[in-house]
Amino acid sequence: MEQWQLAIEKFLEDYKDKITTNNITSAEYMLSTCSNLTEIPFELNLADNTNMERLFSNCTYLNPIPQVNMNITKHIAFNNIFYACESMAEIPEWLIVLLEENAKTTNGSWAFGPWNGLFNMCNSLREIPDRVMKAMVNPNPSGNYYGIAYSNPFKQCICLNKLVNVNADNCVLTSNQFSAFFQNLQRAKDITFATNEDGTPKVVKWKTQT
Repeated sequence: MEQWQLAIEKFLEDYKDKITTNNITSAEYMLSTCSNLTEIPFELNLADNTNMERLFSNCTYLNPIPQVNMNITKHIAFNNIFYACESMAEIPEWLIVLLEENAKTTNGSWAFGPWNGLFNMCNSLREIPDRVMKAMVNPNPSGNYYGIAYSNPFKQCICLNKLVNVNADNCVLTSNQFSAFFQNLQRAKDITFATNEDGTPKVVKWKTQT
């Protein structure tokens, strides 16, 4: 661990009951690898559409995840926010709301960004709420991709009991878009894809198809 990360941990421990936040404009790697943190007893108030990539990555013992407040007005990436948050036992409500709002947007640089490594190595997760799976849609299939759309979102979630209604609706895929999607789901007994209202499977086209 770097000295600055140790310093952040000490600062948070010493002043945790005195800290407030407002209009944070960049949260990228903000608390990454503060691996000894067990709690953050204050809310993170972010500016609209703030980049949160790897915000809590490698916060091994952090549980529960603190409240994050932010408005979304354009499609943004949530890549690896919880990478290796091995103690996170459930997905926070604020993230579900943001994913739902993100799924409604059609503007921004990425056609589909938020799932790259999002829950990779979240070893304590046992369930993925249906609302999360329903939010996994691509509102702008003709736009540009940032990385691989479905790469690693649940990789090594070794305690997941099931993964149902995987939603690839309205999405045009290029090669390897499902890279490591289901890798190391050791306990999962049920993995299913979403269906249409009539019960027929949803069909996802490759980019070269018409």
